[in-house]
Amino acid sequence: MGNPQNSAETKSDYSQLVPAVEQASQILLALARQQSGKMSLTEVCKTVGIHNSKGYSILNTLQKFALVQRDPETKAYSLGLGLVFLSQRVLDTLDLRQAAAPFLSKLASKTKCTAFLGIISGSACNQFFKAVNKMNVGAIPEHLGKLIAEMPAGIHAVS
Repeated sequence: MGNPQNSAETKSDYSQLVPAVEQASQILLALARQQSGKMSLTEVCKTVGIHNSKGYSILNTLQKFALVQRDPETKAYSLGLGLVFLSQRVLDTLDLRQAAAPFLSKLASKTKCTAFLGIISGSACNQFFKAVNKMNVGAIPEHLGKLIAEMPAGIHAVS
């Protein structure tokens, strides 16, 4: 029988993460962050901090599901077209207003101004959502969908 205290320490150290899934996620993120969009097996494994054989197995699995692709000539890996399908499903079910609300509320509270979420199309920016600060200082009575401003040439959206 083991020491109960050691058992408690083991439980507290237990991670709810699955190592292979975490490593696969890190690989996808590494490929997404790569400027050229392509990485060799060695570069991927070095970036993620895993052995080449483990990286190769994970990349092969991701390739099976079209989440990554491998150029047969250069043997470089890049993100796969299967991610487009997954991304589209996210976009189809995303409520942009709901996702932005906590950030806009925090911004409105900190700045004591109204915070807007706008959709830029061409040179126009239309209001899509707004959050008014609690003190209602600087609140602008605008309606959703209304043109906020014409964007001057050379001004672009900030990500």
